[in-house]
Amino acid sequence: MKGEPAYRRVLLKLSGEALMGGRNFGLDPETLERIATEVKSIHDIGIEVCLVVGGGNIFRASSRPPTPSIGRPATIWVCWRQS
Repeated sequence: MKGEPAYRRVLLKLSGEALMGGRNFGLDPETLERIATEVKSIHDIGIEVCLVVGGGNIFRASSRPPTPSIGRPATIWVCWRQS
């Protein structure tokens, strides 16, 4: 990497579906390992990382599409206020 990073802090929102990898439900260990390795690599160069982890589909045990909620806009607002 050349020069300074463009950002000193980043917010990464991971959906429950992203954590499933190729599975139909649950968490995929290989996907979790890959994501953790990538997050660690940016942390190691001095970038602060905030993770917001979803998982509603895991807790609902359903593959139906998510319904709109206040969660996403609230997360965006909180992150904007903290910057």
